[in-house]
Amino acid sequence: MNNKNFISHIINNLNIRLDSPLLYKDDKVQLTYQELLEAISKRPNLDQLDQLKQSDKSYTFLKWTENNKEFICRYFQLINFGIIPILVDERRLQNSPGDYDIKDVFKSFQKNQIHIIERYEDCATILYTSGTTGTPKGVRISLKNLISSAKATIEHYQITSEDNWALSLPLYHIGGLMILWRCLMAGASTTLARPDNVQETIINSKKVTMASLVQLQLERIVNIASMDDFKKLKGVVLGGSKVDPTLMKKAISKNLKLSNSYGATESCAQFLATPFTNDLQTLMSVGSPMNGHVFIENDHLILEGDSIALGYLNGENFNSRLMTNDKATYDANNNITIIGRSDNTFQKAAENINPENIEAKINVGLETNCYVVPIDNNRYENLISLIFDKRETLKKVNKIINDSLIPFERPHLIYQCDDISSYQKGIKISRKQIASTLNELHDGFSEKLYLNACGRPSGDILIISHGFMGEALEFENLIQDFKEKYLIIFIDLPGHGSNCKLENLEEFKNEIINFIKNANNEDRKINFLTYSMSARIFQEILFDKRLSKIQNIDNFINESGSPGFLTDEDSRKKRMAHDGRIFDTYNSNQDAREFYKNWYEQSVFTKVNEHSEYQNMIETKSAQLPSMITYWQKAATTLSVANQENLLDITRLPKGIKYHYIHGRLDTKYSQYAQQLKAHGAFTYEIANASHNTHLMSPQDYLKILHKILK
Repeated sequence: MNNKNFISHIINNLNIRLDSPLLYKDDKVQLTYQELLEAISKRPNLDQLDQLKQSDKSYTFLKWTENNKEFICRYFQLINFGIIPILVDERRLQNSPGDYDIKDVFKSFQKNQIHIIERYEDCATILYTSGTTGTPKGVRISLKNLISSAKATIEHYQITSEDNWALSLPLYHIGGLMILWRCLMAGASTTLARPDNVQETIINSKKVTMASLVQLQLERIVNIASMDDFKKLKGVVLGGSKVDPTLMKKAISKNLKLSNSYGATESCAQFLATPFTNDLQTLMSVGSPMNGHVFIENDHLILEGDSIALGYLNGENFNSRLMTNDKATYDANNNITIIGRSDNTFQKAAENINPENIEAKINVGLETNCYVVPIDNNRYENLISLIFDKRETLKKVNKIINDSLIPFERPHLIYQCDDISSYQKGIKISRKQIASTLNELHDGFSEKLYLNACGRPSGDILIISHGFMGEALEFENLIQDFKEKYLIIFIDLPGHGSNCKLENLEEFKNEIINFIKNANNEDRKINFLTYSMSARIFQEILFDKRLSKIQNIDNFINESGSPGFLTDEDSRKKRMAHDGRIFDTYNSNQDAREFYKNWYEQSVFTKVNEHSEYQNMIETKSAQLPSMITYWQKAATTLSVANQENLLDITRLPKGIKYHYIHGRLDTKYSQYAQQLKAHGAFTYEIANASHNTHLMSPQDYLKILHKILK
């Protein structure tokens, strides 16, 4: 292994002082060009290389965990010595190793597509796409490709050694890697920024002059920054997905110059771009080629130029010509406008989402096929939704999703339909028709909640929620009789189930209120089926003045929920302190079963330990406790009854609501609540052989009551 000096040659030919900074963090120099030159001149330790095959030293995995100077030095060091770095996200490699097809690396090596880097035209980097055809594809990229793309961007934006480009995109992604190459080729510098807080870096840094942002990041900075904050910026480069014109108008109003761009891993990121401008009409396009040529054939965009990658691993060479899956047209100014895609791929937060990839992971464990489609979202452009039919349960599908998908792939809406063949058009399932249905179901909700649903899409709505340390799908088996008439929506409380990472109760309340207002249709009734903790949370939501004029809420069913906090302030403080100590008796060395056995010895759960399902319930909850305890600890205080008002006066509910209270005779505390609520106009139902959890202890009696109420 000899030093090929590819990167050393580039640095030594820059017209800058070698002590000039390349990398900043918090406005402090992390790496100079001289330090990079020294780091990449040291021979890599071959024993530490993560080769796919020990006999071959021409390529190696370079695993990314975060953007830092060590990763940057390692990347350039490998290339300098002729070794091809294969850039991968270490978390994705661990959680979903099938996303990286290792066999293709071997086959490319056997075909001599990859070997020791000898020339600028040889493969020098392998990056993976987001996964536009089943699994992510490895892309072979040469030094010539990288340098050509970097120089085109430098010329387009007139980047000099005085510029500093904020780097928030990960370096295993072409968008992040090309920022590094552009700065290197221009003798400029880059500043490390956290993806979720890049706005702070841009506003507070004295160095940053440029940034690449996706819509969500642009929204964050535009909402908090002033016109003065943008004076130091040349502009912000947009790319990866369509940006809301309203948001661009807002940015322009603060005199922030924008450049809309288009590219892909296969084109070394940007291939087309507008100049930095405040002209909205120009920004509705993706501009013109920075170098190379574009063609539109049969509405499809074709790119040609030196920045087009060599080809896919174990695939044909591109020969500097890339046929994209994007449909495009020319606008009045001869700029390119992207009008959509010809495949099923869609984008969520500037990342490509391939439905077939997600479906393949889930379908392995199903007796029916599931289908993934996008649902509209203002913040992320699209969210992921999933549909399957009644041959499988929501519980089973959720378990497969939790076991098989990375968090970014998790659907926001999971819907069990009656028969998936009802969406068949000719010999194929119509994804367009599915998307129409699921967009209507999700209408009124945002990205903050994850939902499960089943039943009749156009039916009256039945919202179901649960008690403390539970989840809404506990009711799935019980409500089968109501699927023909109702659209049933299962909603987990904050800190629970699929919404465990949602900690803000006010955000949860706003989501429910917005949905109710959006569904305010006199021809479509809304009903609530709640239990214990969720009963008081949802009742308090319905007390909100924003819902005072809603007229289509029919039934509110409260099973064993307290009517809020009824005593004095001292008692309130004691209750809050008590709720904060619920898990003090549990530690990781203790058997979770003991914790739950003690929990169910409370008087409200009288005789639940004699029920045939008791042991199964203990086993299920015990398995959940270690992974959920952190969320439940926060929920115990956030959702504590001590935070609530007196809810006895149910006349404060929107007009027309029928209030039903179900309780077990063995639960004397909540039987007293039943009498108090009855005095305020509630319909009450007592189940003789049950305590707090009536739907578990006496499901047939519970269902008879539901049939009576919901008819």
